[in-house]
Amino acid sequence: MFIPKGAIHWEKEIKDLAGYTILFKDDFFSNPQKQLLYGLLKYAIALGKLLIPLKGVESTAITLYFELLIEEQKAVQNQN
Repeated sequence: MFIPKGAIHWEKEIKDLAGYTILFKDDFFSNPQKQLLYGLLKYAIALGKLLIPLKGVESTAITLYFELLIEEQKAVQNQN
């Protein structure tokens, strides 16, 4: 699910749902990347397609990336 900056959102209660959240601050992206991302989000909003279901290999790959991010965050927290 993509949630654009400044958007109001809520999560429906769905049984057996698991997921991760990642927040990208504005300074994470270069200006051209921001413009491309905002354009894609505007297009997705217009189509009502902010939710992109992932299955199989896509789901496994993105889960691995999130698990790596979690491990990195734990390592940084333990460094004091």
